[in-house]
Amino acid sequence: MTASPERLQFFRSLSERAVSRGAHPHTPFWDGAAARFLPHPTVMRLVARVGRGGVKSTTALDFALTEMVGVDWKVPVGETHYFAWVSENLDEAAQRPRQIEARLNAMGIPCQRAGNTVTIDGFGIGFKSFACRVGAVSGFRCIGFVADELAKWNADDDAADPASEVLASLRAMCVTHPEAREFLISSPFGELDEHARLFADGDTDAQLTFYAPTWVANPSVTEQQTRDREPNPSIWSREYLAVPGQTVSVAFDVTDALACFGRVPSGTRGMGFLTTDASSLREQDDFAFMAGYQTTRGEVVVTEIGGWSGAEQRTVTLSDIAQILATKATQVGAWAVLGDQRESAGLQACLGDVGCDFRFYDWSLGSKDEAIQLLRRLMREGKLMLPEHPRLRRELTTLRARLLQSGATKYETNGFDYASCLVTLAHAMLEGDAPAEAPDLSVAGVDLATIMRVTAERGRL
Repeated sequence: MTASPERLQFFRSLSERAVSRGAHPHTPFWDGAAARFLPHPTVMRLVARVGRGGVKSTTALDFALTEMVGVDWKVPVGETHYFAWVSENLDEAAQRPRQIEARLNAMGIPCQRAGNTVTIDGFGIGFKSFACRVGAVSGFRCIGFVADELAKWNADDDAADPASEVLASLRAMCVTHPEAREFLISSPFGELDEHARLFADGDTDAQLTFYAPTWVANPSVTEQQTRDREPNPSIWSREYLAVPGQTVSVAFDVTDALACFGRVPSGTRGMGFLTTDASSLREQDDFAFMAGYQTTRGEVVVTEIGGWSGAEQRTVTLSDIAQILATKATQVGAWAVLGDQRESAGLQACLGDVGCDFRFYDWSLGSKDEAIQLLRRLMREGKLMLPEHPRLRRELTTLRARLLQSGATKYETNGFDYASCLVTLAHAMLEGDAPAEAPDLSVAGVDLATIMRVTAERGRL
């Protein structure tokens, strides 16, 4: 085992070993990055923004081997300290121990692999790989770490960026080794994630930054090959040119949304609806409702928008609100009041007391995306009619959509009480409780009571 602290010399020797086995040497970009970073006496962090296919992970494995084998770490007798590799998911993380084991065996260094851990015999040094979860990266000492594809880490269905907390935990694990290096290597995603923030800081006393499109980091790939593989210019720019994409946008086309206000339906009246966005009784949180009907041409016509402000809610009870909602549901011929899961138990009980059904929909990341897509289509096709309402107008033109590292889209609906009534209606339409194509109830002699009976039957199908 090499005891020399000359990291760069050891790193380059790994390239020579690769060539002797018929593998590719380090590319000029990565050799240059190592030449700047590894001999640096004070900087401990490398932040690299590199396009897909830029041999990031292969080179990062050699950085890991350099730290494990090319440095003389002082480890107390009886302890094992690890170089950590953190990836976005378990499948990705599981590949690395096998690759480290193969490289150590090729170098003639005896080691043992068990699961996600590789230990080097007799030296108290090892390698561990993990998915990017805070709970996984604690409980042992570190001699350094790689954060692989850091910009694209996500924690769960909420897809919150876990990077800052995971990095903080990893750094704490390195506290007894002042020379522990961190390698934050990733293709970009957006401009708001932790990797983007650190890259934007540039070269500092704590870090050096490196940038390369795919074909610069890996000359065996040409720019034209990347363009042929990805025809979408924005995706190509993010994935191969390594330029962060736009991850935050408006949820609805502003022109389409504004055109809904004052639009006149062409079909005849069909199924009625009443949706609500219940309040948690906060000062800035309205208890909103929206009433209307669908037409025989699949148009959604909102006839009334109302609600109770935070201050007004102090003067009414949930039972009072339920009575008003039930009355309005009867007036428009709605088979039930529709809402989301918030306050659903209380509303169901209070509406039941006045003889009105309540149907609620559990919103999820995926269901909200489907609902928003449906509303976009209705707007685009001229099938959503809205009365003038300044608050709803503002909400529809400012509701934000955020593209997540998982590829899902998150809509920031908190505080958008009136737009949320429309999102609930779209959930109902997708469930078939308020069909996108309304039944033909326009025949002569059909009155409100008949409409209510037919719509109630449709709602319970």
